[in-house]
Amino acid sequence: MDPSFVRAHQYLVIFYEHEGMFEEAITEEGRVYGLRGVAPETIAKFEAGLKEAYRTQGGRGYWQKRLEFAMEVERSKIEYQSPIYIAVIYGQLGANDRAFEWLERLTRHVLHPSSRSKSIHASSPCD
Repeated sequence: MDPSFVRAHQYLVIFYEHEGMFEEAITEEGRVYGLRGVAPETIAKFEAGLKEAYRTQGGRGYWQKRLEFAMEVERSKIEYQSPIYIAVIYGQLGANDRAFEWLERLTRHVLHPSSRSKSIHASSPCD
């Protein structure tokens, strides 16, 4: 694997998450962020938050923290946050209605590109 090929590392994160290998997923996601030029202190904060959530609350804590971080990115508009990614996290948390809301939002944006200027925001995790 080309160590600088970000997409391959992203797929590895997905694999680790699917297999319940959350520590490995956290480390690999840190590599992804590093390859994308994210500041080391931001990566360290991300990794520490996920590790603590996983250590204290298990897989559910991991997904809750992922959702929290994803929503921070979504609200900040620093970078694009895929509605599919947020839907997947809600699905992992068992919040299927919320997952479908995000998929519907994506559909509206794809079918009505002029609505892309409107922000896609979610309420607090698992409402």
